[in-house]
Amino acid sequence: MTKRDSKLSNLHGRSIMQQNTRNQKQTNQTNQTNQTNQAGWQNPVNAQDRITTQEPMSQVELDQCIQDCIKCSDVCLQSATNSSDQQHAVYLRDCSELCLAAAHFMQHQNPLYGYVVTSAAEVTQHTGERCEQMGDTNCANACKNASWSLEQIAKMVAY
Repeated sequence: MTKRDSKLSNLHGRSIMQQNTRNQKQTNQTNQTNQTNQAGWQNPVNAQDRITTQEPMSQVELDQCIQDCIKCSDVCLQSATNSSDQQHAVYLRDCSELCLAAAHFMQHQNPLYGYVVTSAAEVTQHTGERCEQMGDTNCANACKNASWSLEQIAKMVAY
């Protein structure tokens, strides 16, 4: 091996080591960011099942909110069919419909979804409280989850 080849080999070896060091630093920074993000949103009901982040209005939060709304809609509709209190059943069906509407507005990125999300947050909160009073903890939890997610989205929406 010539002197020139030896120098090129050493430079190439240093370049690879520097690149590996840079990659390791980026990995460490990403891991630290992920740990920080997991300390972000904390939902009072089933917080361990939440997808969390601190980034404003990311698709992850929007998708989570849509899922919570659909789940709330399904649970409210099921509870309405099992309810002996007709007035409560009406609340549950209305909550179900509004949750689906909010989910659709978010899915379609309708510029007016901030209004629907804000209204749905209030309705799901009240319905969840009413379900709790009626002893329907499954419905109360689904409504609380949806309400919490909707409130988080409403805080980030400029309308």
